[in-house]
Amino acid sequence: MPDTPLIVLVGLGFGSGQELLLPPEAPKRLNGGRRALFTAVTEAADHGELRLLGDAAHSTIHVDRPDAVVRDLLDRLRR
Repeated sequence: MPDTPLIVLVGLGFGSGQELLLPPEAPKRLNGGRRALFTAVTEAADHGELRLLGDAAHSTIHVDRPDAVVRDLLDRLRR
């Protein structure tokens, strides 16, 4: 990975539709996989940082938590 700051936002929440369609154990397993994958990505970067958002879904982070997206963009620009 290039020597550049990296902030990875990971949404750990699930939408109501997903909760209806997935078996009860699936969210925990999926989040474990997400954490492992994105931890590896951030550890591969010299300046990587993982930020977990329990109240945002993966595909709707920008809608669920626009404040976190803006904060992290500003943090990235400051580095």
